Amino acid sequence: MKDVIKKFELIVLSNDEESIVPFLKSLSSDDKTALAPSIKTIARNLNKYYKAPNLTPTDDVTKTLILYSASQLILNKFAFVCLSYEEIRRAVEFVSLDEVEDTILPWYQPSWLNRYLLEMVNFEIDYEKMILFSDRGWLTPTKQFIADNAAYGLQKDKHNLKENIWYLFEYYTTIGNDDRWIHRFIHLSKNGDISRDRLLRETLLTSNRGFNKPMTSWFCKLFSALEPTKEELLSLQKELFLALSSPHSKPVGDALKYLKQIAKSNAFYIDRFIENLPLVLSWHIKSIVTSTLTLTDTLIKAYPTHKEALAILATQALAQTDESLQSKTIKLLAKHKLLNNQTILYEISIYSDGLYHSTKQLLPKIEEVTTEEVTIEIIPPQHIREDNRIIYPESFEDMVFFFSQVFEGNNVYDFDLFLYLIPKLYKQVTKENISKIEPIFQRAYKFYRSSQNIDKTVSDIRVIMAQALLYFGMKYLDNKKASEYYNDMYIYEENRSQKYHWYKSKLIDFEFETKSASVFNIHYQLILVTFERIKHNIIYEPLFLTTHSPCWIDADILEKRLENIQNIHPFELQIALSKTIFNEKHLIQSSNKEINTLLSYLQTQEMPLPIESIKNPTYWLTPLLRKNIPNDLEVFAQHFQKEKHDIAFSNILEGTITHRNSKNTTFFSHCVQLIRTLSFDSIYSYTRLFTDDLPFILSLVPNIPNFILEARYKTPQTDFEVMMPMVIEIWGDYGNSNYLFLARTFTDTSKTTRQLSSELWYKATTEGTMNHHLLGKTLGKLEHNEYAPLKRFTDLVVSDMLNISPLHNQALHTLLSSMIAHMSDEPIKGVKKLLEIYLEVLSLTNLEIPQKTRTKLDVWGEVKSLRSVVKKVLG
Repeated sequence: MKDVIKKFELIVLSNDEESIVPFLKSLSSDDKTALAPSIKTIARNLNKYYKAPNLTPTDDVTKTLILYSASQLILNKFAFVCLSYEEIRRAVEFVSLDEVEDTILPWYQPSWLNRYLLEMVNFEIDYEKMILFSDRGWLTPTKQFIADNAAYGLQKDKHNLKENIWYLFEYYTTIGNDDRWIHRFIHLSKNGDISRDRLLRETLLTSNRGFNKPMTSWFCKLFSALEPTKEELLSLQKELFLALSSPHSKPVGDALKYLKQIAKSNAFYIDRFIENLPLVLSWHIKSIVTSTLTLTDTLIKAYPTHKEALAILATQALAQTDESLQSKTIKLLAKHKLLNNQTILYEISIYSDGLYHSTKQLLPKIEEVTTEEVTIEIIPPQHIREDNRIIYPESFEDMVFFFSQVFEGNNVYDFDLFLYLIPKLYKQVTKENISKIEPIFQRAYKFYRSSQNIDKTVSDIRVIMAQALLYFGMKYLDNKKASEYYNDMYIYEENRSQKYHWYKSKLIDFEFETKSASVFNIHYQLILVTFERIKHNIIYEPLFLTTHSPCWIDADILEKRLENIQNIHPFELQIALSKTIFNEKHLIQSSNKEINTLLSYLQTQEMPLPIESIKNPTYWLTPLLRKNIPNDLEVFAQHFQKEKHDIAFSNILEGTITHRNSKNTTFFSHCVQLIRTLSFDSIYSYTRLFTDDLPFILSLVPNIPNFILEARYKTPQTDFEVMMPMVIEIWGDYGNSNYLFLARTFTDTSKTTRQLSSELWYKATTEGTMNHHLLGKTLGKLEHNEYAPLKRFTDLVVSDMLNISPLHNQALHTLLSSMIAHMSDEPIKGVKKLLEIYLEVLSLTNLEIPQKTRTKLDVWGEVKSLRSVVKKVLG
């Protein structure tokens, strides 16, 4: 064995490429096993060399490593023959196909060869190689893999093409990025190389195969380019009707267009259309409903025996909240003299509550279907309930389960539980059961490595948890597996830091503190505190540990924790006080004199700030921010500044809503200035935020979200969808900056974000935590200079906010009245629709128009295009 190792080292050091293949062929299975540690050692030394280029050139180690580096290709060949697939990924990370295809693969095919070809070097395999490797038995390609390569074999392999080409219609590929393939399909079809009938059918079937919108639209373009005849369309009716159930609008619209071309044929499937009519009439896209009504009009003429069935179903379009669609539906029924049909009149009456005033004017007098009026009582939010109480894992098995799934979890309180359970796990680990937790370390490492994939979105906080768990296993449990994973992770991070000068490693040695501006430094600090307590065998519930989902703390439980904890870390108390829900009927206390004073100040609105009693100012920042008394903030800041600053805090909570180019600031900007002048550190000092973890970050300060909400509002291209579900959970009437954020989401480019903002509005209105006048004022000022298209907001009101209940109609009246009053005297695009909605709200509520709103309406009434609708609004 020693001779084998010596020969291996000689070949690598001498860069002897001619000897490598004969030597590798001569190795037995035992020889390969013996060489594995040496291969890994050299790979590890190379990694050290790459991360420490400051070694002097005269250093013998450096010279050796330079030789190793020159022999990297040889090392890779040894790794390919002697190591397992997992060992290769850890030791050398990547072995190119070019390195082994001609020299190794003809005589050595490892058991994991198929996996290597599909996972590691798939981008090096073109269509011809895929066919060649498949014929040799080296590769068993998946259907997805075949599809990825099939497009590039369209002109080269007609034999395999007859089957492989159809995978392009089943699996997502990049073929939709290039229209030249459309012409190629047409050419193949004309020449008879592929079946035209199957091509047409497969193209239509893509509408329901889970492709994204651009890919689905590309196939629609292909179908159109094939120019199907009427006879072909008749034979494809089954597929056309299936296309009507597509989640994308393009195939639905196209299917309606093609169905209209054959609608008058005796072979048309009228019954199938009637079955699908409710589905297409429920679409939220106006053009689809319009096309459906037009086709229904054609079919009523062509099929008199189905006239009533079609008309009854057509009334479902009255559920649409678009005035023109409602009008078109009624005019369609009137055209065919169906408004005297009592059955149809009854169907219309079902939708009477949601009909626009102009639509009702087109109808004969009908009896409205009497339904019980929906009334919603205002019920303040109840954050502390039995049904959202969190049950903490206690047994060893339950803790193992928690740590096994925490990296793929979705609870924002997982980080709290993570820090609470690590010390408890440490106490329960023994020599007998430590093997049961080793899979946890493997999961942590796999999650970490998957997080480095640039195409994958992963929570950075969960990555931090994975790093901390591996460090814990290595440092405190002295576990060999955890140590191996941690070292591999550390080397990977260091290598990347050297390779990319712009990259700053997220990984830290958990023995040292960092001073990064990143909000994640809060989490690192809490991890350090936890590890310090493990060292001293201190185990208790952290102050900040969430008691009720998603991020609340019961005040009574906080009171008990304060009695049991010693050496309180400032961050712990700051977070705990920001998460606690206090009970006005029971004021909690503490035996610690200063904390007891702090709690009294926070829970008693009238109590003045006891500035002379403050010995630990770090404890007081959260109560000050929660209480929101400008004068108290000013006194506190001046008392605990590092040095004197000329900053006025008297209007700290008076946010100014202005156009996006204005330099005026709001709550967040003032408070950031304040905090930067203080002589101590706090969780509010870390303002560098990361979108994917915003729910986690919001969960740290649910009662003081102003900083985060306005920071995201000020950040270009913010993904509000990520944070909106959490904002809905924690919403409270906290101040102007919250309404600036909410107004921004009402006009966001993302429809999902806008819908979530309407959900928040509904919930907050029901709970009495929404200042509708302030929201309207904020929206009005945002639209004063057309910050965002007004249509986004008006469409949202019509679809998700109008006529929900009398309570919400009254709230909408306040919102719209305030919004109109604060908009520009020169009406922007979309104002007419806004006024039409306001007219509907006035008819639903019978409330008066406020004087400021009347003044603005008088100004707008001078504009010719608005004169008519303003006159209706003013009565």
